[in-house]
Amino acid sequence: MTYPQTATPLGKHAFWVGITLGWLAWPTPLAAQEPEPRFTLRGHTKEVQCVVISPDGTTLASGSADNTVQFWDVASGKEHAVVKAAEFWVDSVAFSPDGKTLASGGGGNKVQLWDVATRQGTTLYDKLSQ
Repeated sequence: MTYPQTATPLGKHAFWVGITLGWLAWPTPLAAQEPEPRFTLRGHTKEVQCVVISPDGTTLASGSADNTVQFWDVASGKEHAVVKAAEFWVDSVAFSPDGKTLASGGGGNKVQLWDVATRQGTTLYDKLSQ
């Protein structure tokens, strides 16, 4: 992964924006009113960089600047597991179409596949170990 070497309009400063994960509940699928937060997911110690919901809608995975991926139960908001997925940060997560595997990538140029059921990881690429 390469980054621009020239200054952006914002200068050479990097700005990180932290977000709070919230799961929204609508009273009906076609409600015209604004959705209301059902609960807040708390667990990461640094900024959340990415989130994804499994194809069956039961699991949410979040990647963070704290080097971890966290797995959450969508219905209850309970944390299932935390795995260390990168050396510096996690900035991408994606489920396989069957929802059984999660791919994560991040700082250190490390790409891993995670078995969602067991939370066991397999490293596909690790630039630091080459």
